[in-house]
Amino acid sequence: MREILEDTHDGEHHFGANRMLHDLVSVLFDRKSATVKSYVRHCQVCVENQISRQKTPGKLQPIAVIPIPGHTIGIDFVVGLPVVKNSRIWATPEGGFDTLMSVSGQFDKRTIAIPGRTT
Repeated sequence: MREILEDTHDGEHHFGANRMLHDLVSVLFDRKSATVKSYVRHCQVCVENQISRQKTPGKLQPIAVIPIPGHTIGIDFVVGLPVVKNSRIWATPEGGFDTLMSVSGQFDKRTIAIPGRTT
């Protein structure tokens, strides 16, 4: 069966699964449609020459920073940290802290780190 798939697909310029199924109408074997689709999907030549159908991404547009402290902020989350059971600054919840939220001002570059928990 592998030889039949190779001759039909590789010998005829790597057409897709529908064309290959049309060419194999006279050949009968179990799960023909699934086998042909799997063969075409894993064909190395077809994978390398496949055209991207996605829209090309646009240009990045930076955020205009207004010269007022705290007007524009950036927030980042750091997760998967070791658990901190007790803190001198924050009231520690029962399970401790394992996440950090960083709030940064884009104009004055101040950063506040706020501990938290993942749920």
